[in-house]
Amino acid sequence: MAKDTYWFPHDANARNDPKVSRLLMLGGQAAKGSYWDIIEILREAADYKIALEELPAIEYACRFPAGAIDQMLEAGLLEQDETHLWSESLMRRMERMDEIRGKRKAAGRLGGKAKAAARVNQKPSKSVASAKQVLDDGVASAKQNPSKLYLSDQIREDQSISDQRREGVDAGVPPDVPTPRKKPKKVKRNTRAAKSTETWEAYSSAYLEKYGTAPVRNAKGNALCCQLVDRLGSLEAPSVAKWYLCSSNTYYSSRGHGLESLVADAEKLRTEWATGKQVTANLETPQQRQRREQIEAADRRIREAEEREKNNGDGTMCVEGRTTIHGRISQDGDLG
Repeated sequence: MAKDTYWFPHDANARNDPKVSRLLMLGGQAAKGSYWDIIEILREAADYKIALEELPAIEYACRFPAGAIDQMLEAGLLEQDETHLWSESLMRRMERMDEIRGKRKAAGRLGGKAKAAARVNQKPSKSVASAKQVLDDGVASAKQNPSKLYLSDQIREDQSISDQRREGVDAGVPPDVPTPRKKPKKVKRNTRAAKSTETWEAYSSAYLEKYGTAPVRNAKGNALCCQLVDRLGSLEAPSVAKWYLCSSNTYYSSRGHGLESLVADAEKLRTEWATGKQVTANLETPQQRQRREQIEAADRRIREAEEREKNNGDGTMCVEGRTTIHGRISQDGDLG
């Protein structure tokens, strides 16, 4: 049922009505505005009337000027008896509106009944007739060719389902709707972890060897390893990661050789790895430079001594002019 918005017809030239003009003479615009407030309140009432006992509250709520209701009665715009107040003009207009509204409701009910009857008595649709024709053709073909018997049974089954659905619709029962099949979920592969695996393994093994514990692997670590691979390539990134853990740079050591520093100085570390020399910063103090050079020189002498030991093949190793055999050292080369 449509919502009643309490609408009513109103003449556009109501200001020229003699009764309205008389009210304007008696009470001015304040009385005229109060009159339209009363008309709206009468329209909202169930029988388009207001009980006289309710008038004081209405006058207070709408802030009517004193004597406004008496002026409306004197102008002939309102009527009253011993119990109620009303407007003859509004009553006539609403009577016509209610009559038209009732006729429309009755016509709507008749139209609904006619449509329901038409649905019950309607002929089968073209699709149903076509299905029946296909069924008859399939049965005839199956008699001639037994290999098509299965096809005829399938057509008959489809026709039975179609009839059941149509009967359900005619009876007001919604047809059975097949449940849509759910698509299998695609398994997302962690391409980032696969891309960073080799680089992470190289970094992790060098980290474990240096600090005695394995680094923590997480999404951030995988992302940083992927960035290193993007900047240096998959072939050089693992080797550069190992070189980074061997660096004696105090800045890297103070930050625990984290992956952030590795990625930030990727090209610099790659140059050091390719040349075998560390690139020092300008902020390195002389003491730090001297200490670093001593460590590099000692490492270089140890590597040279190990190479000579391998080349000699006799188990001897020369260290700073001294010869040692199985840990025994002599200044002149003889056994002590």
